Formats: sequence, C-alpha cells, structure tokens
Amino acid sequence: MATLSKSRGGGTAVRPKGKARSSSHSLKFYLWVLVFLAAVGGGAYWYVTRPTVPRAEQLLDMGRTGEAVSMLEGLSDGGNADAAFLLGSMYYSGRAVGKNHARALPYLRSAADAGIDEARVMVGDIAYNGTAGAPDYATALRYLAPLEHSRNATAQSILGRMYFLGQGVEKDAQRAFPLLEQADAAGDKFAAASLGRVYFEGLAGVPVDYDKGEEYLARTPPGMDADIDLILGRMFFLGSGGKRDLKRAAERLDNPALADNPEAQYYTGMLDFIGRSGKQPEFALAKEHLDKAVAGGVAAARYPLAMMYYRGDIGEAPDYAEALRHARLGADAGDADAKAILGEMYYYGRGVERNYDEAAKYLLDSVANQTDEEKKYNYLLGRMYYYGQGVEQNYDTAAAHVMHAAGRGNIEAEVLLANMYYYGRGLAPNIESALFYLKNGLKENLPAALSLRGRMYYYGDGDEWSDERAVELLELAVKGGDEDAAALLRERSMRESEKAKLREERREAEMRRLQGKGLDG
Repeated sequence: MATLSKSRGGGTAVRPKGKARSSSHSLKFYLWVLVFLAAVGGGAYWYVTRPTVPRAEQLLDMGRTGEAVSMLEGLSDGGNADAAFLLGSMYYSGRAVGKNHARALPYLRSAADAGIDEARVMVGDIAYNGTAGAPDYATALRYLAPLEHSRNATAQSILGRMYFLGQGVEKDAQRAFPLLEQADAAGDKFAAASLGRVYFEGLAGVPVDYDKGEEYLARTPPGMDADIDLILGRMFFLGSGGKRDLKRAAERLDNPALADNPEAQYYTGMLDFIGRSGKQPEFALAKEHLDKAVAGGVAAARYPLAMMYYRGDIGEAPDYAEALRHARLGADAGDADAKAILGEMYYYGRGVERNYDEAAKYLLDSVANQTDEEKKYNYLLGRMYYYGQGVEQNYDTAAAHVMHAAGRGNIEAEVLLANMYYYGRGLAPNIESALFYLKNGLKENLPAALSLRGRMYYYGDGDEWSDERAVELLELAVKGGDEDAAALLRERSMRESEKAKLREERREAEMRRLQGKGLDG
C-alpha cells in the first residue's frame, strides 16, 4: 500500500509503504546522538582530569612539575589540607622543586592546623632550626608539644633538646632524657648527638663517661654536624678515654665545615705533622693548617711550627730564628711544649746564646705538665742534674728524670742511665744493668754508648776484656765527638808509651847484664 506526501513542487507524490524516513530526520537523530556522546565524553574527560591530589602526584611522576604545582596551589587555596601538605613537603625536602623552607612554611602551617601530624613535625623542625629565618622556639613548642608521646622520633628529638637546653622552656633534664633516648632508639641521629655530648662533656650534672659518649656520638655520620666532628676528632686524636685513632680523627676533622675553625685546624695540622695513620708526615700541609690555627689564637699550634723550623722540616735547612719566634710566643702563652723546645734551644745554644739557667727554667716549667714530648725533656733535665748544668748537681734527681725518660723509650736517656749504673751515681753499681741499657744506643751508634762500651772492654768490665774491641769502639765514639772516649784513648796512648819505655829500659838493662857476663867470661 502506498502513502501520499507533498512533493517539492506542491503536488502529491506517492511513497511506497516500508521505505525509510527522509534524510533530514536521520540527520537530526544522529546529531542528537553526537550531542549526547559529547556530553558524556566531556564529563568523563573532566572527571579524569579534574584537580585532585592523586592527579597532582601522577603529574609529578610524569615530570610535569609545573602543572602539578599549579594544581596543588589551587587546591591549597581552596582549603585542601592534603594538597597544602604535599606542596609544603615538596618545598621542605626539595622534591621536584628547589628546597625552600620559607615557601614551605605557610603550606605546612595550613596542613598542620588541619591536624596533619607530619606537617606539625616539619613546621616544628623549621622553627627550631631557623631554616626559614631566626629560630622560633615558641612556634616549635606549639606544634611539637602535642606529639610528645606520639613516638615520632624527630618531634621527640627536638623536644628533648629543648627541655635539655632550656630553649623556649624551663630546663628539665628528667623530661628531656626519656625523649632523647626514645628518639635515639628510633634511629634519630640528632638525639644520639645530644646524648653523646651530655656524656662526653658531663653536662647537666651527668658524670663524664667517654665510652658512653663516644657510643652515642659515633652513630652520627662524619660531616653531619661540625661540632660533633670536632669533639670526636679531638677525642680520637688525643686518645681521651683510651680512644686514640688517627684514622677516625682524620675522618671527622676533614669536615669542610671545619675549614675555618682554629681548633680543628690545629688538630688537622697535628695529624699532618706526626703523619696520618700509616702515612708519612706532610709538613707543608701541616704548616698550612697550623698557620690558620695560630691566626685564630691557638697557642698550642706554636710548638709544632717551632719544631718544624727547628729541625728543618720546612725549607732546606733549620731556621732557628723562626723556631725561636714561635717557641717564645707559645711559651709566653703558657704552652708547655713551646717552653720545652725553648729550653732545648737554650741548652744547646741554637738560635740563642747557650744559657743553662734559662734552659732549666723553661724545661722545669714544661715538665710540670705532662706532655707528649715529656720523655725527651725529662732526659735533658736529667742530664742537667747529672752534670750540674743550670741546677745544683744531684744524682738522685737526675736518676728520677732519666729513668722516667728511659721508661718511655728515649734512647739517649737509656745510655745516660747505663752510665749511672756503671759508675754508681744515683743508682747502685750494676754492670749487667749498664749493659742492658746500652743495647739500643749501640744499635744506633750513639757516641756516648760506644764510649762507655769501649771503656768496659778496655777495663774488662762485663763479659770480657778486649783491647782491640775497646780501641775500635772508642775511635768511633771520638769521630762522633765524645770527649770521654778521646780522653781514654789519650790515657791508653800514654800508658802504651810508658809500657814501651819500660820495656825498652828492661831490654837495655838485660843487654847490659848480658854484655857484662860476657866480659866476665
């Protein structure tokens, strides 16, 4: 069956039954479908790309930092605490953006005020350490106090330090210690540092305990804290509490933050002066560090500088004038080691006119305090008392000084001690002891040791008599400038001359006797 429809010309056209509607109706239908799909798709696109904290995280992971920051700023301005925390933590740690605590602070405050504990910790840390301005202990306390029992190591560490040092609160060691110990147990290196200083320096009435102090401080890595590195560097260098370790001292003192610290420069210079663990001394480097220490007012640095000039470690030959300048300045500042080297210079007349009185004055002052160089200067004092140089001769006092120095390995002192045993001066005569203390001096070919051993061979004291061996050793001693050996050789020569003369007289007498007998016959 057909249906009628209007034709374009106004007439009636016949449309067969079952045929599709006109193209205009179809277009309208498809247009409505497209509009619907666009609306749905746009909504889906908006849903996927709408500003959220997870979306900002995705953008960060994709390296689209600018878009992420812009999104987080918008969300934060709209009151989103999570967005404020994420943005603040980025500026706090430097994640994807430059570290900037001043920019981080307002975002972190907003997040902290909204109840995010991690933000409280960051605000407290910034305020306590003053990384966005001056330290603000009141703000640090306000944000961290609610976390005192939260087991947050950073919060407890800062609160513990505040109570211990009285920063923005009354000092309260009993409240501080549990906080610091809990933070340390959780691995907080700053808490370990604080506890270490307490025990190492004996703060807050706590007895000094180097072992415990070092146990805590050693948990901090080198370079973390310049003050701690100086404490440990000093301890390892000096051996406080029996902890001398030059290698570990160097690890701590090489902290670049200590480059302008006079005390640290002194210990660093001393490491190079004596030779770092297993290494030879580096005198040029030592001078560089010690000059800095002297410029910073460290009087103790004068001694090693004086010693290097005195021995010729700096330059091509000893510079007694410069050695004397440093030794005098150090001695005037009360440094015992500088007094010791100054006393030695007066004793030997190096750089100054020999003066035993001045030598005795400075050497006696130096050994009034125990020093690393005591063994050497005890020997010089023992020698002065032995010979009565600048002090009244006293063999007993000489023996006390010389035995002390010999006991600490001074070979010259050992040789003098052997002489004292041989002659029975200040000590009971004992040939065996004399021979024992001569051993090291003979190995080193010290003239005084060669002289005494030659004398013993000459007179047959000890294990044997040997004129040949005596002469050999005495002549070696004379080459080294030993006057006693020269005198004994002269005595021997005179005796040999007298013996030869006596033998000649006897021979002549015998000849006369024989000649007389022949005439009689």
